[in-house]
Amino acid sequence: MAAQKGVIKYMLLPGILPRCAALFNSGFMHLAYMIALVFNNVRLLPDNHPYLNPQNVGRYGIRHAIAAAANNLSFSRDKIDQVVIFFTILAGLVLMLMQIIFLGIALVAYNPALAMGLLSVSDLFITPSAATGSAGPAQDIAFILLDRVFGVIGFFDSCVSTGVACTDMQDNDLPVVSVYPFSFHVAMHRMFEFYSYGIFIVAVFVIIYYITAIVAETAQTGTPFGQRFNRAWAPVRLIIFFALIAPLNLGGDNAGFNAAQLITFYVAKSGSNLASNGWAFFNGAGEAADTPYSALMGQQYELVAQPQIPAVNDLVQAIFVAKTCEAVYDLAGGTEESAVDVSAYLVRQPPPDSVPDTGPGGDYPNMLAVMSSADPPFAAAREFFYEGDMTFRFGQQAPDDPDTAGFQIHEKFKNYRGFVKPLCGDITLRVQGLSETASLAIFEGYYELIADMWFDEEIAERANCVAEKLLSINNGPNCEPQPDEVWARWLIIGYTDAVQDIVQTAITEHRDEGSGITESIVERGWAGAAIWYNRIAEINGAVTTATLNIPKLSRLPHVMQQAFEFNTAQNE
Repeated sequence: MAAQKGVIKYMLLPGILPRCAALFNSGFMHLAYMIALVFNNVRLLPDNHPYLNPQNVGRYGIRHAIAAAANNLSFSRDKIDQVVIFFTILAGLVLMLMQIIFLGIALVAYNPALAMGLLSVSDLFITPSAATGSAGPAQDIAFILLDRVFGVIGFFDSCVSTGVACTDMQDNDLPVVSVYPFSFHVAMHRMFEFYSYGIFIVAVFVIIYYITAIVAETAQTGTPFGQRFNRAWAPVRLIIFFALIAPLNLGGDNAGFNAAQLITFYVAKSGSNLASNGWAFFNGAGEAADTPYSALMGQQYELVAQPQIPAVNDLVQAIFVAKTCEAVYDLAGGTEESAVDVSAYLVRQPPPDSVPDTGPGGDYPNMLAVMSSADPPFAAAREFFYEGDMTFRFGQQAPDDPDTAGFQIHEKFKNYRGFVKPLCGDITLRVQGLSETASLAIFEGYYELIADMWFDEEIAERANCVAEKLLSINNGPNCEPQPDEVWARWLIIGYTDAVQDIVQTAITEHRDEGSGITESIVERGWAGAAIWYNRIAEINGAVTTATLNIPKLSRLPHVMQQAFEFNTAQNE
């Protein structure tokens, strides 16, 4: 009689609340068992405690396990590990409870933080459009990738599947996709269909077996679904099973997909919408503050990092040696007519015939005289070197007299770049990443720094003093009495500050221009953020490279270079 009442009650009363209670209790009872095991590992529960017996799972809850551990908890220094573990688990449970509470509040309450364009939580999952700061699904990068990979018809609605022209980052139209889905999409759909049918046929036999077993046990025991099956989970699993595995759209669009696969696509679409709407809102808030596309980061000073300033010791030494060399050649001649004129020049290799000549022309098309830090200007020097490395040569220019003597001198100079003999050495500025504003400014600062150092009167005076001492001319009457080491330190500190100013000014100007994010990037959804972050990496890489590429000595003064090459040849 009791069995009959149980069957009738099960058929007439749905028992929703008891089912929900059983559904949740069946999961949390295992959590209580896991917590008891953790407490056992730190000796808060003894090994023979009944909560550690798997057969007792479901007979106690989380609060029972915590209470039992609390009874054994002792606040002492030698048991600090037990105290830490106990309160860590307690804090974790509190945080989990708070997450559930806040999630419920977020789902039912109005969120004023989303008042700027997104008025409710449900708006976060709508398809991006112009209203949410996006160009719509047609140009959404994530949807374009999903359509190209899976070939789902009428789902993601990107430019690939709708026949609309896709656009690049400069808003130029690309060729329209005329055939969709692609051939490999059709093959993949057929594979999905075969998989769904195969699993469905196998599952039918399994279901027939279980139905037979359930009916037999129900008739024998009088308990719905028998005693071996969980009455809370079994109906749910059965319904979900048939709903997910059954093939859908037989013979129509998206043929072969089952419900589980379509749900996966829907989750991907909703998740992408959430990310794209959040991305657009994130940038739109900066636009509303009259800072277009600044992404709530103010002036974004942290996006372009401050690289470490390289040491200028070698550059200062190279310039000073070159100026001393110039003074020696100037004083060694004895008279103005016999003195060797050493000056600064920009020299390059002769360009191939296929490259348009950008030199000054005449007898010296591959040489430009450096008259000051602004002559020739950096832009002209870039064009002269074809956007490549720049070589400053401190030497003697070949005379351009057309007489026989001049021709003989030309023969001595013809093997040197620009017909300039490197009597006092070369300094090379290696340039990279000139397309970036900050790196271009840094290289321009370095270019002008070399000329400023060459025409520095303080360096010229000190170099002339050293030359007079070397040549025993008046014993260097113009020399300062202070030690050279003190003056050298002062000089290095001064030019280190100059390099610091060059780098800092370039970075500040670039930061003031903004983050580099454009409307076109924002409109392409959350996947466009990757383009932006890649752009930030490119900028930082170019700035760091430019900063570290401080000009370096590439050739010693002619006499020192000859001695170096001779010693290298002699010393194996």
